[in-house]
Amino acid sequence: MMGLRDYPPAAQIHRPDCPGISQGTLPELTTAEIARSHPNAVMHNCYHFHQNTAGVVEPVVYPPHDYKPSTNKPADARRPLCATCRGTHGDQQVEGAGLLLPTRGQRILLPGESSGGIPGGGLILPGNR
Repeated sequence: MMGLRDYPPAAQIHRPDCPGISQGTLPELTTAEIARSHPNAVMHNCYHFHQNTAGVVEPVVYPPHDYKPSTNKPADARRPLCATCRGTHGDQQVEGAGLLLPTRGQRILLPGESSGGIPGGGLILPGNR
């Protein structure tokens, strides 16, 4: 059985002659290698996996954002890909039965409990993630 893994934010794939990129600045890879090394990549409108034998991988810098699960979950991914960047966000959040569980040093505030008057005192409150 294959282990589950995290996916990095998605890169964008272009044809080597795409006018949207600076020619010669990105390495050219075969489509098969792109599929293996960047399975969550996004295709630019110049490129199609079934029509191009080679392409270039452009790294994408996404603005800061929270993990928002999409409906896309590859079989080897630890959790669904993020709807914004198509990555899994590593250990930023731990998902269990549809709930976001606290990271180290935090705990969930249960109904009827008080945070003890300490703002953000290591508790995860509804809406603060």
